[in-house]
Amino acid sequence: MKVFNMRTLISFLAVFYAAVLSYGQSVPMIHSHNDYQKNVPFYMAYSCKAAVIECDLHYIGDTFFVGHDASDVDSTRTFENMYLEPLVTIFRCNGGCAWINDPDRKITLMAEIKSPDSDAYVDALEERLRAFPDVFDPDVNPHACGILITGWNFPSHPEKYPSFFKYDYQYNGVDWGKVTADEFGRIGSVSMNFGALSRWNGQGEFNDEERKAVRKVIDFAHSIGKPVRFWGAPDCEACWDMLVQMGADYISTDHIDECTRHFDRQNINQ
Repeated sequence: MKVFNMRTLISFLAVFYAAVLSYGQSVPMIHSHNDYQKNVPFYMAYSCKAAVIECDLHYIGDTFFVGHDASDVDSTRTFENMYLEPLVTIFRCNGGCAWINDPDRKITLMAEIKSPDSDAYVDALEERLRAFPDVFDPDVNPHACGILITGWNFPSHPEKYPSFFKYDYQYNGVDWGKVTADEFGRIGSVSMNFGALSRWNGQGEFNDEERKAVRKVIDFAHSIGKPVRFWGAPDCEACWDMLVQMGADYISTDHIDECTRHFDRQNINQ
């Protein structure tokens, strides 16, 4: 696959613009949920120094299309042109890191599986990413872009995939004992549906019983040395602050720019 083509100049200008916007910002680890639905996919999250950028991928034929549902598939919205090409361009323009002014800050691409054949999906994704070890393989580049797969806890044979393929473990508090040692090493994060723990809508008091339920998940994740995030939580300042105060590692938001400005005003740097 040829990555550098006529879009390279446009990508370079976008990278330059994003770097200017992000200079000097300090924010918690923010997860750009369903990033492809933003007005400016990828580059808005990048300019905000998002720690995780999420894209839903449908594997059809031999092509990865970006979209929430199969009905959203559009031939112009592919993984290559929306995420792979920009990442490769950024890393190569910045000398092997995501942000040239903050080289130790890591970025992770989260790919949500939208395919009934998960093994074929991961095989194809591996083939694409292996072509750019300088961007995705931490054994080649210590500042490499992380890869986190969600929507599917573990592949049938995790050992056959590169060690930099990490998986989002969707915790339900029940089946942790079924996780093998090989699978444990592949866990990159723990996540849980906030709505399964609480009915809080971000207004008024967050009651003690629900707080304890959220705390239990955070404590579990940290006890096994994994970062944690909640999906389906109220996407508002009150909830963002509450989760940070309780120790959640990632703040998942559909409002990446507002969330970034909120924490930037507080001069929080994690």
